[in-house]
Amino acid sequence: MKGSPAPKSEANLEFLVARTRCHRKPGNLEADETAMQVRELIMSQPGRPCNTENIARRLDISPRTLRQHLASAGTSFRELRNEIRESFATLYLKDTNVPLESISEKLGFSDQAGFTKAYRSWTGTTPGDVRRQARSKK
Repeated sequence: MKGSPAPKSEANLEFLVARTRCHRKPGNLEADETAMQVRELIMSQPGRPCNTENIARRLDISPRTLRQHLASAGTSFRELRNEIRESFATLYLKDTNVPLESISEKLGFSDQAGFTKAYRSWTGTTPGDVRRQARSKK
């Protein structure tokens, strides 16, 4: 399917997310479960209006309770969302030919410039550089 990462890439993404989960310090079980549910909800819709209020509503808790659970788990909604967006973006950049504009749209950015700025803040490199490096290795 054009524009979708290969199944191998999905396995890589699952590995990255699982690895991140393992590196977090154990804490409140309920908070950790909430963080896992939030991570899964974000992964299922990284480009839709994905905000604290919408996720809290889907989990049938208040936004304040959601923020408290995530803080107890040692993270925040923004950290989780950015971690997932970065993982998806890197996979799209390395394993597909999807245009940068389409990647930014899929991940919920209003324009390519916003995506590029965010990606650079996450990784220290630009999406174009990642794509060029991936192509040069093939």
